[in-house]
This record gives sequence, C-alpha cells and structure tokens, in this order.
Amino acid sequence: LYRCHFARCSWNSSHSPAEFPKMPIHTIRLSNPWLLPDAPQHPAAEHRVRLPASQGTPDQQKNGPFALLRRFHSPTGLSEATTVRIRLDVAAARPELLLNGQLVPPEFHEPVAASPDQHRFWFPVTTLLKHFNAAVVTLLPANPENTANHPTLLDAALLIEEQE
Repeated sequence: LYRCHFARCSWNSSHSPAEFPKMPIHTIRLSNPWLLPDAPQHPAAEHRVRLPASQGTPDQQKNGPFALLRRFHSPTGLSEATTVRIRLDVAAARPELLLNGQLVPPEFHEPVAASPDQHRFWFPVTTLLKHFNAAVVTLLPANPENTANHPTLLDAALLIEEQE
C-alpha cells in the first residue's frame, strides 16, 4: 500500500494501485506549451515552458517553489457518471494544483518504480471544470534540505473515466 509521504498532503488514506484509481477510458495530455504564471494573454516565447520543466537553467535553479500555468478547454461529452482527474508526474517535488482559482487537494499518489525521486499524483477536478480552464501547478521541494535535486514537472494529463 502507498501512503502520502509529504507533510502538506490533505488526505489520510492508503490505496493499492490495483484498486485505485481505475484505468481511464480516455487520456488527454496537457502537453506544451506551459506558461509562466505572469504570462500575458498572448505570450511571447520567453513566457513559454516545455515539459519536463524545472526552475531556470541548471546554473540558475533554486530549490524553492516553482509555478507553471496551463490553459485548456473542458473535455466534451462528459456525463453525470464521468470522473475527471488531472495526473501530474513530478520529480523531487510535491505539487499543489489550483484549478480556476480553487486549491485541489491530491486524491492519491504513488512512487514511480523507475526512480525513487519521481511520483505520480491524481487530483479530482470533475466539479471544478469550466468551459475554459486555467491550471496553476506549484512545485514545492519534496525535501528542502536536498539542494541537488530541483522540483520538476515531468508530464501532465487529464484522465477521463466513466463510473460503472
């Protein structure tokens, strides 16, 4: 069983990956470009960020919070039985998600087998979706004492699942 290992997690449960979350019927990658949060409506190249992303260039990186913005339209064809989650794959980070200005606590997380420093987080967002959405992901250091590894957003996706 996996448990949240971060002090700021807001849930207190453990789940087996075999039982939760279920495989989505559809995955929509929240691919590039991501933006710096202060980007204008029509951002120039210097405001665009490609995944994987961490703060600055390696010689400028800090081990503090790092935020990225991704705007996206709501998926179509959602029903009352549909559950939508945002999945974030991170390294050396504990992510916080704001969707349309609302803080979304993580529902579940698990380590990625390939690296002990990488984790996958699921955030339930079904009730927060609007026609046009703005997700702000803030990456906080998983271990602030470890300055060798910098918080990194590796990948992000919308997971759409029909409940039975």
